[in-house]
Amino acid sequence: MENTQTLQVVEVQMPMTAETVRQHVNLVQRIMREVMKPGEHYGTIPGCGDKQVLHKSGAEVLRLAFHFVPTFSITRAELKDGHRDYEIVCRLMDSRGTLIAEGVGACSTMETKYRFRTERLCPKCGADAIIKGKPEFGGGWLCFGKRGGCGAKFKATDPAMKESRAENPNIADVYNTVLKMAKKRAFVDATITATSTSDIFTQDLEENADVEREKPPATEPRKDDELPEMISEAQRKFLFVQAKISGLDNDALKTFLKEQFGVESTKAITAVDFDRVLEGLKRMKTQPEPESEPEVPSEEDTEKTEGPSEG
Repeated sequence: MENTQTLQVVEVQMPMTAETVRQHVNLVQRIMREVMKPGEHYGTIPGCGDKQVLHKSGAEVLRLAFHFVPTFSITRAELKDGHRDYEIVCRLMDSRGTLIAEGVGACSTMETKYRFRTERLCPKCGADAIIKGKPEFGGGWLCFGKRGGCGAKFKATDPAMKESRAENPNIADVYNTVLKMAKKRAFVDATITATSTSDIFTQDLEENADVEREKPPATEPRKDDELPEMISEAQRKFLFVQAKISGLDNDALKTFLKEQFGVESTKAITAVDFDRVLEGLKRMKTQPEPESEPEVPSEEDTEKTEGPSEG
């Protein structure tokens, strides 16, 4: 009977020499100098000292330089009221499939920046329709009619204009954001471990960076939080002329604007709505055109008949 023996070859990983370690460190520092950009790939957080924070884009540069291949294991936990937790383990392999390092990351919709949204409600009608007024129109705050507001205006220093915090009513909208955040945290953690750069970078401060750079949709400023371009004084004058032709006095014009367009003053009409307002006035024409051009009410008169002044 023939005896068969199996020979097993074991590859022994020898310790890195001091010169090899020095080359590794020099490579990271050279990448930082020649490839990475401060503020884009890494940076400091105001008020958190001088320790550099490694951003996801910086971790991707290091992954490319060292030929790491990432894999991710995702664990999801369903919480009450539709909330959700994600825990992710990132494993970085070399080109031969050898595990180099692991990183962990977690994120939850219960975190303050995802769970809550800020809002500024109109103290008169209660609508979430407050927008900032442009300085050239008096600044302050406006309860914007196009958002279902009442058209009321408030001074910039009005204490009633404080922001309040409320539960995010559309928590599912941030599921993907939370998943991506957990993945990013795990990836950055694994990269710092794999490259042995914890003396250069940190991730703990990245939680503060998340708040500054990656606000979720529920708390992001809306694109139209600035008052849109309004009609010119000449266009306002033309509307008063048309209102006169259509048999509307100032009170009737105010009622028409509020019922049809949700604003109480010609000053609150946006440039894009000018044609619609004009056409609406023309359809109400009940009188022949006057021989003389009517005067536009003074600022004092319009404040009395059209609602609160800019402020």
